Amino acid sequence: MTDFRFTTSPGPPGAPWGAVALVVRRDQPPCDGVSGAFDAHVLGVHLGAPARVRQRREDRVHEGVFGRGDLTVIPARWQSTCWTRDRSGFLHVHVPDALVARVAEGIAPSGGREVACLFRFDDALSRELALSMLHEVETGGEAAAGYVEASAVILAARMLRAAGLSVSPAPRSGLPLPVLRRAKELLHEGMERNVGVVELADAAGMNVHHFSRMFKRSTGLSPHRYLGQIRVDRAKALLADPRRRIVDVAAEVGFANASHFAAFFRKATGTTPGAYRRAAAGARGVTNASFAPRTR
Repeated sequence: MTDFRFTTSPGPPGAPWGAVALVVRRDQPPCDGVSGAFDAHVLGVHLGAPARVRQRREDRVHEGVFGRGDLTVIPARWQSTCWTRDRSGFLHVHVPDALVARVAEGIAPSGGREVACLFRFDDALSRELALSMLHEVETGGEAAAGYVEASAVILAARMLRAAGLSVSPAPRSGLPLPVLRRAKELLHEGMERNVGVVELADAAGMNVHHFSRMFKRSTGLSPHRYLGQIRVDRAKALLADPRRRIVDVAAEVGFANASHFAAFFRKATGTTPGAYRRAAAGARGVTNASFAPRTR
């Protein structure tokens, strides 16, 4: 698929939240002052070549170059106007306000948690969640809706926690941004085959030890730990769909067997995959039949 919109079922009357939507534009022409507001909170992922963008959201204005993988957040009902000089591509994930509010209650029961307006920021886990949702929509068939709905719960928490991030993160010494972005792409794309630091260093044209030091300086994590972090996040999203067997989840995030995956997951999260799945189902208060395991 090139340009498309995918929307999950809003569920029956009384369902805890509305539909989650994905909107993709892979070749958007330049625009001059396109305005509008979204009913849902929107996480955007830039998909195309670098593009200069100017945006006004309410009384805030930002102008800069968006590169592939850069993220943005537009809170629900914020009036936004956009100008671009270049063709661009993007993925928008629309997360219902009711879902975000419900997740916020769990994070801060007394209130006070809001989705922040962020023009451009970096969060590897949010990006992996959004891109994995897109992958499931494009390849997952009937299971895609359940995956998107389950992932949206985790993404809502990430959006709430992103409030403390700066609009344009200050660059830190380490890998040049294009090299760092390519290394992250290789880790995300090679998750299931356990891409190693030698391959990453070769792609960057650097010595393995120097690359490892610079990667950790840029991200705060070694390549191995960064890979483990994105594996855990993807596993959580997959486990939230009860139709996926744990052994299949293990394979999708790069483990040869379920026992190795279970040991890794427990060390990273403090709980087993099965226990996490049960807790996630309880937290969602599942009412939509699309989440129910199939019976024969």
